[in-house]
Amino acid sequence: MRTKSILPLALILLLLLGSCAPGDPADTGAVWSADALAQVVLESCALSPDALEKLEGEDQTLYLTALYGLPEGTWEDCAIYRAGGVSATEIAVIILEDEDNVQEALGGLEEYLTAREGDFTGYAPEQAALVAQSAAVRHGRYLALLICEDPEAAQTAFSRCLDGSVVPPTGSPAPAVSAAPTPEARIHPVSSAVPTPAPANTDVPVVTYPGRRAYRQPNLDDMTLYDTTAILSAWAGGDPSALSELDQSILSLAAQVLDEIVHAGMTDYEKERAIYQWLTDHVVYDYDHYDPLAELDPNSFNPYGPLHNGKGVCLGFATTFQLLMDMAGVECITVVGATFNSREDHAWNMVRLDDTWYCTDATWDKGSPPEAWRYFNVTSDRMAKTDHQWDYSQIPEATAANGDIQE
Repeated sequence: MRTKSILPLALILLLLLGSCAPGDPADTGAVWSADALAQVVLESCALSPDALEKLEGEDQTLYLTALYGLPEGTWEDCAIYRAGGVSATEIAVIILEDEDNVQEALGGLEEYLTAREGDFTGYAPEQAALVAQSAAVRHGRYLALLICEDPEAAQTAFSRCLDGSVVPPTGSPAPAVSAAPTPEARIHPVSSAVPTPAPANTDVPVVTYPGRRAYRQPNLDDMTLYDTTAILSAWAGGDPSALSELDQSILSLAAQVLDEIVHAGMTDYEKERAIYQWLTDHVVYDYDHYDPLAELDPNSFNPYGPLHNGKGVCLGFATTFQLLMDMAGVECITVVGATFNSREDHAWNMVRLDDTWYCTDATWDKGSPPEAWRYFNVTSDRMAKTDHQWDYSQIPEATAANGDIQE
């Protein structure tokens, strides 16, 4: 967590005090609504409520129950603001019915923070870092989820509103603050410093390897590989007439890509590099995958999504790379594994060049120029050190790196 200078924090507090006269809620009878509290917190983080989505009705209930883990009927008031999409920014204030469920609710928010960090790990590292330094805060029966650039300022603003230093605006109905609440915060741990244990999928075996994190397939998504057998047969035979409409489209789009980037006389390495660059240049991650309120396109899991829509999840990236490599005649496999200490499903590829295996992960290199690629033709050890887990007993070991290839 960043260390803040005294001056900016003092200015924030002066602004808060300027907007609400100081006083003791117990003496004045003033009370805070969840939304009034949330807006003060947003202001402390220089966030505008108008720039965020405020959840209402069923969407709000979905977040409270399915994501934050609160049992129905345990909250009295709530306000949730989120950025959505590729931004993890989210501010939530929850007023519980009583303090009986406070610890359970705080634990639920902590679990949610862990899940959100995993959502963005590898795909949007800056957003994963934002979640990693976020906080879940308790003050009596008031809770706050603070995923923002300055959780320290947000926590200070939240606490000052509830300890009597700041009073709410007039006409803000809400239950009174519990008598003499004790502030408590759980700062979300950075995963690299405090490893998150793998989820307890008791039906899935654990695979270990010396010096690497244990692997257990999370099975949060359907990671079944798209069957391209018919497409490859049609490509080899030059007759796509027997293909389904979807497979015909996939074949046509893939052939167009290869016609643009693969040329006679290319080595297998040059073909691989051209395909990898096309994928990282032209395909973006489908962040609907991690938006509970979005309807995810199922084609983001197969080659049609990247080839036609220009977006996909990791399995879409990996199966598209696999298909293009197969059509180009370069040996390749798709690895279905995990990331974030086996909490998140993930997929990537391995390529065999001159009888030597290399690992690639186009999803995590998306949008990067070739000189910034971090996952192109690297070793298995490199993948393991960058939070990839897989069935070590079944997948070939890559012991060479890109610099070892003779072009």
